[in-house]
Amino acid sequence: MIKLMRYLRPVIVEIVITIVLIIAQAMLQLRIPNEMSDVSKYIAAGDTEAIWLMGGRMLILCLGTLAISLIIAVATSKIGSAFGKNLRNEIFKKIMSYSTAEYDQFGVSSMITRTTNDVQQVGQIYTMGLRILVQAPATIIISLVYASRIDMKLMLVLLVAIPIIVVFLVVIAVIVFPLMKVYQSKIDRSTLVLRENLTGVRVIRAFVREKEESVRYDKANRDLTHITIKINRITAVIFPGISLIMQFAYLAIFFTGFYNFNNTYYLEAFQNVSSIMTIAQYTLQILMSILMVAMIFIFIARSKVSATRINQVLDKSSSIESPANPISLSSTDRVGEIEFKNVSFTFPGAQEESLHDISFKAKKGETTAIIGSTGSGKSTIINLIPRFYDATSGEVLVDGINVKDLDLKELRDHIGFVPQKALLFTGTIRDNLKFGGTNVKDEDVEKAIEIAQAKHFISNKEKGLDSRVSQGGKNFSGGQKQRLCIARALAKNAEIYVFDDSFSALDFKTDVKVRHALKGHTKDSTVLIVGQRVSSIMDADNIIVLDDGKIVDQGTHSQLLDRCSVYQEIVRSQLDQDEVDNTLRMGKDIRTGKSE
Repeated sequence: MIKLMRYLRPVIVEIVITIVLIIAQAMLQLRIPNEMSDVSKYIAAGDTEAIWLMGGRMLILCLGTLAISLIIAVATSKIGSAFGKNLRNEIFKKIMSYSTAEYDQFGVSSMITRTTNDVQQVGQIYTMGLRILVQAPATIIISLVYASRIDMKLMLVLLVAIPIIVVFLVVIAVIVFPLMKVYQSKIDRSTLVLRENLTGVRVIRAFVREKEESVRYDKANRDLTHITIKINRITAVIFPGISLIMQFAYLAIFFTGFYNFNNTYYLEAFQNVSSIMTIAQYTLQILMSILMVAMIFIFIARSKVSATRINQVLDKSSSIESPANPISLSSTDRVGEIEFKNVSFTFPGAQEESLHDISFKAKKGETTAIIGSTGSGKSTIINLIPRFYDATSGEVLVDGINVKDLDLKELRDHIGFVPQKALLFTGTIRDNLKFGGTNVKDEDVEKAIEIAQAKHFISNKEKGLDSRVSQGGKNFSGGQKQRLCIARALAKNAEIYVFDDSFSALDFKTDVKVRHALKGHTKDSTVLIVGQRVSSIMDADNIIVLDDGKIVDQGTHSQLLDRCSVYQEIVRSQLDQDEVDNTLRMGKDIRTGKSE
């Protein structure tokens, strides 16, 4: 938790002012019992004027204490909000720097919990702790000073009460702290199940699984409830236990005030009964301060677990980072050629390789397609180019430079990437199409939507490019989302275009039109396409056939039909002989520019 205090630096002035105000509040508040200690003297003397003056001073002290309390409440709220904002921003920046491996390690639901719930827990301890951990020591010290002026024997009561309370709290801590770790893991599990059900609600309804999913969430929720109740039962003992000790200590003040340890009466040691009450009030203030520390202690136990989880995110370095001295692509001829040299890849924690000895070249002005059965490693190859993962062995080269020697930002700036899952962001269509950077102009957007065959459905919307996009683009069909994602990549005017099964939701006619338009737009770029449908990749200059993470053959559509049994099997599973002949003819038309 101490490591996270650096995020309080932007509000350090407010913190210093708040500390001063808290001490001032304690001094004013504890001055009130001191004023009351002389009340019996004034009453006995019949000094009405002095009583009124004392009452006026006490009223001023009360109003001053109230005013400072309000200011402190506002200040601590601002400090807590600033801390939460700074910490959430830092966590978000850190998460954005992660490679895909770190996302897989933490899990999306866990990272959401750490950014929201855990930050809130730690923020509470800092705002509450700031007030209590300053006010409690100040109250204890000032109370001891005032009380010791009356009778030092009262210290014996505190010397007995305070150690008992400390031992009591330590015992509770030993029991509660391990449970807090379990509590946070149960929150993660509950969030995970809830997120899956909310995002997959259509599938759940389609398969009539509402009852089963309700049972699954009920179990996660019940586990969370049980651990919460268990923690609350244990911590519930703290306040009654400390209160009991306080009451005994409070009672001991009166025995100490009237009798010495030999049970001899020594009321003459006190000026009057009001002095005894004043001492009791100071002792009560001291014990109340200890109770406040006990309360913050409960939050510390929970917040420490949250702080540990947050630090795990902040301390975790991305497995993929830019090199210290990167080679700039501007130092090359910027051809855009991609080459895989004997590349193998194994996912973190996996026992077997997903890719084995992959070698091929994707040249400028050519389209290289990758096809294979599900799980053959097509998308894995694509993910190695922008360094979403790093090759386990071998080299991935861009313009002859290993991607590990390039600056990540510069590398990815040269790539127009269309992911397998079409994803749009909340905002407008224009915002999404300009996602590639500030250098994307309106004319680039217009050209991109024409190539992606998206102009028709965009123009049919009332606000055109300024039409709203809901979360995840749910107000668009699958094909529309894919075309918008294709347009977003094309608007970058990149040297390298990567399409990861990005035509699967398009109908055959639209697919042909998009690929035909792409031919003209990408003639000076390197294009890689991952495809499931033969019709989407048949016109590629080079088709790489994958099987079980290995390249079994590569060549043109007609060459592979003649010699590659794996490719022949894929084609026959999708097309009959007439369609095979038709694809050959259509591919030739596309290459010669005859397709309409």
